[in-house]
Amino acid sequence: MKQLILARLKMFGHQRILLFWLVLFPMLMGILMKLAFGKLMNQNQSPNVQPIAVAVVGRNEQQQFLYQTLIQTKQANQQKLFHVQHTSASKAKNLLRHQRIAGYFQQNQHQKWTLYLIEKGFAQQILRNFLTAYLQNNHQQQMPQNSRRISLRHWTSRLDQKRHFNSFSFYFFVLLAFTILDGYMLGLTLGRDEQPQQSALGVRLRVGPTSYLKIWLSDLLATWLVFYLLVLLILAFFHWGLDIPFGTRWGWLLLVIALGCLLSISGGQLWNKLLVSKSYAQQSNLGLVIVLCAAMLSGLMGTIDLKFWIGQHLPLLGNINLNTLLGDCFYQLFFYQDLQPFYTNLAWLIGILCIIFLINLILERKNAYEHL
Repeated sequence: MKQLILARLKMFGHQRILLFWLVLFPMLMGILMKLAFGKLMNQNQSPNVQPIAVAVVGRNEQQQFLYQTLIQTKQANQQKLFHVQHTSASKAKNLLRHQRIAGYFQQNQHQKWTLYLIEKGFAQQILRNFLTAYLQNNHQQQMPQNSRRISLRHWTSRLDQKRHFNSFSFYFFVLLAFTILDGYMLGLTLGRDEQPQQSALGVRLRVGPTSYLKIWLSDLLATWLVFYLLVLLILAFFHWGLDIPFGTRWGWLLLVIALGCLLSISGGQLWNKLLVSKSYAQQSNLGLVIVLCAAMLSGLMGTIDLKFWIGQHLPLLGNINLNTLLGDCFYQLFFYQDLQPFYTNLAWLIGILCIIFLINLILERKNAYEHL
């Protein structure tokens, strides 16, 4: 087993282009995001930021709860982040039209919150990020429907009071998740090397004396080790090179990254088995389309409104989107004090990993070759 792992590690030395792009691309993306948003991030931490004018339509129990939560939200310098007022729907529209407020919150007939904006800017982005945190917390607690009352103190206790709104940290969390999902390319490479239909190496492995299960596990372990170290290198670059905070729960953070790396590599192997009749280039291109779609649905490409909509109307899609699961895990570890939502997402990650492992084994057991 040890010799097989060392052999696979040596083979990675001949895949420098693949490893180069796995590391270079996310670093370049991080640098571009830092250059584009760094000024706004510094403004968000400035003690001179004026409170953002916002309105809440209505005065029922849920609307009053949101109103109080907005009032209690503070900047890093302990100044209020929002200047809030209760209004009617018509007055809120008029205030927004005349730019007296940055946006307003209103519930529809199904008691779902909607944020109304007419501009795109720093204040509007903060309102979107606030709504993300608010909906994620309330989704876990079902607040306060069916006459279930939850105090503001209980709601705010779920947030880490040492964390303050850093408007663009969310995008770096999702970018790190996207980087992890790029590991599917390593899984495809493993699958190609192990399939006799696709490579001469696969033929030699099948006719050799070593059991295929042992080869599969050793290759997976070696690939996971290399990719895990590469992701940690990228994480270090984001944290210390670009000064992006990731919180203090490093143990949980490293565990999630480890699971994510194993998931992406195993998913690449499964993708290779499902498309065994396709060429490696076709498998890679189709896999890239899926990863990019997952990143878009998780909000990485400026589609955070789409992420809101999916969370409200198609929560199952968000739960099976690995980019969303990983990004939310990083966000919850950084921003939440109560980790119950994180534990739920962690359970989804482990469950999906077990399913992928099981399908990989089933498909492999069905493989039979008359001659090699």
